[in-house]
Order: sequence, then C-alpha cells, then structure tokens
Amino acid sequence: LWNVYGPTETTIWSTVMAVEETEGPISIGRPIANTRVYILDSRQEPVPIGVPGELYLAGDGLARGYLNRAELTAEKFVSDPFRKESAALMYRTGDLARYRSDGNIEFLCRLDNQVKIRGFRIELGEIETALSDCDLVQESAAMVIEEASGESELIAYLVLRTDSSSVERTPAIEAVSGELERRLPDYMRPNRFVILDSMPLSPAGKVDRKVLSALSGEAQLARRNVVAPTTAEERLLAEIWSEVLHVDRVGIEDDFFRMGGNSMHVHQIVSRANLAGLTVTTRQVFAHRTISRILEAKRNTTSAEMAFQPPPITRTVRRLFRADAE
Repeated sequence: LWNVYGPTETTIWSTVMAVEETEGPISIGRPIANTRVYILDSRQEPVPIGVPGELYLAGDGLARGYLNRAELTAEKFVSDPFRKESAALMYRTGDLARYRSDGNIEFLCRLDNQVKIRGFRIELGEIETALSDCDLVQESAAMVIEEASGESELIAYLVLRTDSSSVERTPAIEAVSGELERRLPDYMRPNRFVILDSMPLSPAGKVDRKVLSALSGEAQLARRNVVAPTTAEERLLAEIWSEVLHVDRVGIEDDFFRMGGNSMHVHQIVSRANLAGLTVTTRQVFAHRTISRILEAKRNTTSAEMAFQPPPITRTVRRLFRADAE
C-alpha cells in the first residue's frame, strides 16, 4: 500500500510513503523526484523537526497558477526564497504538517478549517466528525458565522439519514445536540442547526460553504421544551436575556451559554438586571447558567456572598452596552 499525497496544483502527487506495519498516524512520506517540500512558520522560515508549520510545495510539478484568477494565484503561488532563480515559485497548500525525526512528513490538519471562537481555537473537522457519528446524521458541515450583532456563532448543517426523514426537525436537532454533549466540550458544540435535504456542492464536488453561509438565517436553536417564566423576577431576566442574546423566547430552564451567551453578555445581563433593581452577580450567572437556578441561588445567597460585585464596567463594555440598548 502506497500513501501518495499532493494537491491538484502540483499535478496531484508530491510525496509518497510505502505503508507497512505502523503505529499511530500514517506518514505522507517524502517528496517524489523533482519535487521540493518546505514546512514553514508564519514568516516563511523553516520550522524545527517535530514543530508544526504550513506545508509548501515546489518543483517541476508545480502549476503556473489558476486560469483567469490572478488574485488567487498571487495569494497561493508565492516566491520561493530558497532558490536562486528569481522566477521560482512555491505553492501554499494550507495544510498543517511537521517533520518526524526519521525525515518523513506527518499531515496534521487543514489550516483553513481552524477557527477561533470566544477565545478557543477550534478544528471544524473534529466537530463535523462528531456530527457524522450521530445516529440521525448522514452528512454534516460546521461553520462559524458572524451575526449582525458582531458575535461569532458556530452553526451545524445536517442532512438526516433517509430512515430518519420522517423525524420532525426540532426533535432531531434536540437529539443531535444531546449526543454532542457526550462527544464534545461545551465550547465546541454548535448552538444552532440547519437541516438540509442535501448538502450543496461546488462544481468540484466539494461542500459549497458560500451557499451554507447564505442559509445561516434558517438556523434553529437547539433547545428542550421552553418553560415560560411565571414570576416578575423570571420575566425580567427572560426579557433581558432575550434583548442581549437576540432570541425571541427565553425559558427559565434555558442554558445561557448554550443559547450563545459569552462573558461580554454576562456583564450586560448583570448590569441591566441591577439597573432594573434585581441584584444578580457575574458569579451566579457563570455558575448556574439558567434563570431558575440563578434566582434560586440568589434566594439562598448569604449576605457575605452578596458582597461580591461584578468587576467595574470598562469603557469598551459600556460602549457596547449603550449601542446594544439603542
């Protein structure tokens, strides 16, 4: 068995490895004849053995560029600083790789599928793998979409299995969300889902993420049965959450962070509640996460605990709070 790696831009094959008995990830081997491989950091300097970097390819197999795509060609086909010829180019694969101690190369992941959301760096491929492992899911894709509010939102796009086509969408989303709770940490779990009849594909047969992005407005929030607020305090907090999180209905058992809340939202929630005469703390929101549990904790809070006040509102938070209120 031969493991042969390479993109179309280098006429398909660039490295090769004879696969024999092995433990751990299979290497993509070494360059084929007349091909050069570089693993470089963000400054296009070679990285040491074992350190991840972007994989670049050069040599006789390199294409001239993309037909009628001058900007994309300039972005991907860059000058080769390791050759004397001024016209020598190398191709940025967008793949993260590293050299092993034996000189072979290990492919790690795609760089363009790595995103950062709420301070965490996330590999979208890991989320898509977890989604595809769910019982109801046939195909899946995950994307980070920037909402009108400026917040980044993790959205999952699903094609359900044919034998589950009769399942209603809302219960299906709840079932998938429940499975993800067992498979992924909280910061990697999508809050919103779009159910599709089929996954949109580009002419090259790959998932068309531009089409998916346009469908983000159809995303549904993964929620259990909404328990309506009944007391004045519950209704006040539900109204504040609805305004801050841009959600139509908020139940007293809805998880603040599962609805897309983050630490900046917590400051806004606490500030608005305190201005309205309802004293809650950032600690309570972070620890208890739902309106019912926050208010229960508030009722059980000792006077010493109530002495804890939220940190001073910074100029940035105050500006966001004012803009959001307007």
